[in-house]
Amino acid sequence: MVLDINLFRKEKGGNPDKIKESERKRYHDENNVDKVIEYDDKWRKCIFELEELKKNINMINKEIGNKKKVDKNADVEDLKKKSLNIKEEIPKYQLKEKELLKERNKYISKIGNLLIIKGSTFR
Repeated sequence: MVLDINLFRKEKGGNPDKIKESERKRYHDENNVDKVIEYDDKWRKCIFELEELKKNINMINKEIGNKKKVDKNADVEDLKKKSLNIKEEIPKYQLKEKELLKERNKYISKIGNLLIIKGSTFR
């Protein structure tokens, strides 16, 4: 079973140091935790950029529609070219997103579940 990604995200209440400690106790490479965090950050930024591109396309298309409502003969070729250029960028970001997710998952699969070692209690 793979650890939940939110355990690596401090802003989501995760504790990467706890995961590193668990990996140290297993004599595993704790750098895998850093790699998960690194690729997760890159992946999240890529997702954000991809969503921004889609948002920009929608804004441009809305602007084209508004101009066409006002004047059916309005020149919107520049806007269409801009929209097309952005649409050409989307597959690149989608590919990058998949690669980053694959790398993140590769490193997260190398990390074992958290060790919970309880000391003996004597009564």
